[in-house]
Amino acid sequence: MRASTGRRMAVLALVLSASIGGSAVGCSLGLDKSLLEQGAGDDGEAPVEAGGDGPVKQPTDGPASDVVVAPEADAGACATDKDCQNAVGDAGSCVKTATCDPTWHVCILDTCDVGACKAAICNEALQTCSVPTSYGFSATKFDVPYGGVGAGVRDSIAAVWPFVFIVTTNGVAAYLVVDPTDSTPPQVAVHGVPFLPIATVAVGRRVYFTTGTQGGGPTYRQAVAWIDVPQNPFVTSFDATSAWVGTSQQNVQAVLTNGVDGLFFVYGTGSLYPTADMHPPVDDSTTLLPYSNAGLAANATIAAASGSRLVTYRFDGSSNTPNVALVNGAGTPAAQANGEQSLTAFGPLVDQSVFGTGGDGSLLWTDGVYEVDDAGGTAGIQYARLTWLLGSGTAASFDTSTFVNLETYSPTTGANVSGPPLWIDGNTALGLAAASSGSTNSTSVQRVTKQPASVDTATRTLLSVPPGAVGVATSGGFGYVLAQDDPNNKTCSVSIFAPSCGGGDL
Repeated sequence: MRASTGRRMAVLALVLSASIGGSAVGCSLGLDKSLLEQGAGDDGEAPVEAGGDGPVKQPTDGPASDVVVAPEADAGACATDKDCQNAVGDAGSCVKTATCDPTWHVCILDTCDVGACKAAICNEALQTCSVPTSYGFSATKFDVPYGGVGAGVRDSIAAVWPFVFIVTTNGVAAYLVVDPTDSTPPQVAVHGVPFLPIATVAVGRRVYFTTGTQGGGPTYRQAVAWIDVPQNPFVTSFDATSAWVGTSQQNVQAVLTNGVDGLFFVYGTGSLYPTADMHPPVDDSTTLLPYSNAGLAANATIAAASGSRLVTYRFDGSSNTPNVALVNGAGTPAAQANGEQSLTAFGPLVDQSVFGTGGDGSLLWTDGVYEVDDAGGTAGIQYARLTWLLGSGTAASFDTSTFVNLETYSPTTGANVSGPPLWIDGNTALGLAAASSGSTNSTSVQRVTKQPASVDTATRTLLSVPPGAVGVATSGGFGYVLAQDDPNNKTCSVSIFAPSCGGGDL
């Protein structure tokens, strides 16, 4: 891993008005300030529909941006580090320095700074820091006793540092994970989401929750709620805002980040997967405007987003070849799929493609690579391979030249080997795949780098669930893996990974 991510400062993003109260709060983290507020990954046109009394705004054809636009900061606004100096004196003895985050323009307080890959607790009453606790790549795991996974496991986790949000069978649960070594982190109450979401997606510091379509046409309804997560880690509850929006389409197939401030809703009506690009402001008067994706190949589906584009996927079973394409102008009347690109560089592949979108719009791809026998036929899966398929939200074509083999199977296997790839930053990801040692019903998690393309096997950690039973999220330089531990879906858990800590290449 690069030296710039090997030494990371301990920080807390606090609003300037936060009072220093009486309880102990986890304070010191091995975080990289440059990563603090980047988007979560599992991803701009102008607003499709203005909320309230505003008129419908027409989409523009401007270039896609790789920069996530933040919701307005709730407090602690700053332009330079100098603007934050008064915050140091107001914050108490646990805080020695503060800097201005250039993305969100809020003051970042270095609280109980005990060095990289260490955590300490600030006793707010005594204004002292506890003895530091060190942690490595696999920081901790905590159970979610609130219930099982409420939506598909891939759609049930989102993170905005220092909070993780889980969609459970009993509603939305949020946890304060400011101390990555805490195996029983505080649960933070979530109010104002009076429905069981089918998906949660983080875009910047906003977390969305949504349902599928309901009611009768021609205008169907969808519930959407969101939380603008404050920088204050002392909050004990969240109050979501919700809207009952309209749409002309049914059967939500995917909910994806639009790369700026809202969501792509992909509907399963017809063969061209009409897609609406929902931007704030949103309220009960909002009507989403889905547009068909012209040029979509027969049998292709919408698999992911990259910046303001959609990514299509079609598997050719006769040649064992995935085919992908970009949809430009997604969610607008000009939505158009470009020509498909066949991913043939690796030879025959299994139909297990899993995609992960980065905060910069890049696209990661994990799939199983067949071993080819002497007769030219397939002889089982030999590798689980992770590829950096798109370098950014504006990359014009797919590139298979940068890849790593996460696991090698000898003998070959017919199991599901592909886990969701998790983007951490422009050079770092977590690769998840079925373990090659022991049972393929367990999942290995490893740190991988793009330049040089390599797997740090010293970080290899096994989860006791198969790769199809996990979902991922990232924020603040940490990776969070949700596991559906119980086949009867009564419980789930979250494992916290610190990619800058531990391993063999720091």
